[in-house]
Amino acid sequence: DPRFYSEALRRLGLAGEESRCIFFDDVQENIVSARTVGLTAVLVLSPQMVRAGLVAAGVALPVGDLLAHADEV
Repeated sequence: DPRFYSEALRRLGLAGEESRCIFFDDVQENIVSARTVGLTAVLVLSPQMVRAGLVAAGVALPVGDLLAHADEV
């Protein structure tokens, strides 16, 4: 339900800042709902997909970030 995301943004003081937020989930239905309210939403099934989603969104990650080696854990 998209109202969940709108309410969460309101409670976090981020209403109106949806385009600056990134939402990650492993359930496609949740991704669709989050996008409905204007969030950048990324379907992820592994730590590597989180890293790729952050990079695609333009987030600068440190060279030695933890997700770079998540497959070694």
